[in-house]
Amino acid sequence: MYYILKTILFLKKKGVPYRETWLEGCRKVLDTVVSLQREDGAFGYTYSALEKKVLDWEGFAGCWFVPGLLYLARLTGECSYVEAARKAHEYYRNFVYNLDCWGAPMDTWKAVDQEGNLSFLHGSRLLYEETGEARFLEDMKCSAGYEFLWRYGYPTRPEHPPVKDGWNACGGSVTSVSNPHIHPMGVLADEDLLYLAEVTGDAYYRERALDSAAWMMQTLELYPDKTGYGRYGILSERWCPSDGLVTERYDNGEPYGSWFSYNLWAAANVFEAVLYQLGDVFI
Repeated sequence: MYYILKTILFLKKKGVPYRETWLEGCRKVLDTVVSLQREDGAFGYTYSALEKKVLDWEGFAGCWFVPGLLYLARLTGECSYVEAARKAHEYYRNFVYNLDCWGAPMDTWKAVDQEGNLSFLHGSRLLYEETGEARFLEDMKCSAGYEFLWRYGYPTRPEHPPVKDGWNACGGSVTSVSNPHIHPMGVLADEDLLYLAEVTGDAYYRERALDSAAWMMQTLELYPDKTGYGRYGILSERWCPSDGLVTERYDNGEPYGSWFSYNLWAAANVFEAVLYQLGDVFI
């Protein structure tokens, strides 16, 4: 919902038509989600595909509905979506302030993770833009600090190719405590970090965003000569700054410090971040 609605806003800004069914579908889903919202503001972690019912309430994943609802409010002008987002934001705030965001990606078995906080960062920014309330700017700062706890601020010494030589972990974000590898999703924070630098006048946020940009660009440069497969512009989701999670092997049995895969979402994260830093996207 978040990405479809963000895409619609992008197209509207560019004066490009979009399919009305996109907006209708997102609205139908989000109306259902809001109708099931718990009194304390929580959204579900998983939902039934057969009936209007939350199957599992426990976890941070529902926070991604917050920025989605705020985009929907921009598109429809309906304040009720903002109120539902505010209510949920209040619920998820303590997870971030306690440095205990868990239960966002489904492949970590609800371990504490980096990914879910990205939704809180986006939501905080959109709420600040919507309301101008200082508390949401403070939420952004806290959320940015949580993100920095997952980011390498120094080069590591990986043991295995393709990251052993000519690669730097600095600026890369670890995915979770159960998945000790760097993934490209962290670059999605850079849009908000650059915004923070602008509104606060604190260049530190800009410097950390530029670290991330440098990480993703030099990681792309590994293809295909160092990765041994693929071509420039594709991206795997797994980069091992240490020997944690080095499970992939060359044909001769030697360890491989990445993953012989192409993950479209990983490349899309980079594409989105680069577009924003070029000034082409500001939603």
